Amino acid sequence: MAVSMVFPGQVFRTNACSNSLKMLPLPVYKGTTQQMHALTKTKGMLKYSNKRNTIGIRPGGNHRLQAILSSTNKSDFTPSDTVEQFYECINYKNVTKLGQFLANDCVYEDFSFPKPFQGKKEVLNYFQQLTKSMGDNIEFNAEIISKGEEDDHFTIAVYWYLDWNKIQIPFTKGFSIFILSKREARPLIKKAQVVIEPPLKPGSLALNLLKIVASVFDAFPEATKWFLRSPHVILNRIFSLFLAPFIKPLLACYISLWKFIVVTLSFAFNIYLQISKFFK
Repeated sequence: MAVSMVFPGQVFRTNACSNSLKMLPLPVYKGTTQQMHALTKTKGMLKYSNKRNTIGIRPGGNHRLQAILSSTNKSDFTPSDTVEQFYECINYKNVTKLGQFLANDCVYEDFSFPKPFQGKKEVLNYFQQLTKSMGDNIEFNAEIISKGEEDDHFTIAVYWYLDWNKIQIPFTKGFSIFILSKREARPLIKKAQVVIEPPLKPGSLALNLLKIVASVFDAFPEATKWFLRSPHVILNRIFSLFLAPFIKPLLACYISLWKFIVVTLSFAFNIYLQISKFFK
């Protein structure tokens, strides 16, 4: 199956606090992401005037979102529009509108979680929690780095990181791969896979660990096949047999200790209130 990949050279910043979206129009780009960032810093961020691609973020309302969603000419709505509006909705904390860019059977696979979120309802519930956790000043700064197209879907890759008041937060970089369906009136996200920068960077330690694991697997091929068929079940069983008897009592003691601390502090605070009332 033939696949066409396009590097659009288009940088967009979904910033709910700025007056307009700033974009950098470039020729077809063949360099690395680091080179793209260097070029962006050298030439500066320029306004992209093509109305079809301008998001037009403004404080106080989602005018661009409403205009696009109410448009009668759905063929003008591109896969890039869908992904840009997706991040715009997150920055606006507008989960209701975000749902209009998701297919009913969509799957959102964030590799920080043990299993993917299945279906629009479950995905929206995740983004409801995410937007609440982001607070008022954290937002996504996203950049489309590649596009692809197959017979039944589009593919878009996005590099992103989180900002707090336009200052990049460390250890929040990530990549997202979006698969958008061609079957709807406009491209809708039917699957997304997200990889986030790990806060711990083992470096060469990871290579040494991989070497050890590979040696063990090669030495015991039959046991390896048995383990890899259902690793989660086996690890859960190992935890239940060997670790749970020690960890559960420790957790119970830890919880009991904090309950005692809370009760003691509450009692001391009540005594303080009573004494303060007496002196008044």
